[in-house]
Amino acid sequence: SANRMAARIARDTTKKIRHNLFEKIMALSPKQIDAFTIPSLESRLTSDTYNLHHFVGMRIDDCTVKSVMHCHCVENCVYVGS
Repeated sequence: SANRMAARIARDTTKKIRHNLFEKIMALSPKQIDAFTIPSLESRLTSDTYNLHHFVGMRIDDCTVKSVMHCHCVENCVYVGS
């Protein structure tokens, strides 16, 4: 169904972004970590990616109402930046 497709795309997109963000954070120097602060970095991995998940899910769900083909286009476009 359209809802399942939206949920899958949102889940997979958020998973990739969270993974990439974690790798970037782990590559930061101690000085850079101090500049960002650990709580701020934790927030990026949790609440920011959570909000992104919901945003992507809503946008994909909206587009499935308009056109299933458009969703496949959005799904492919979202992964380009990974």
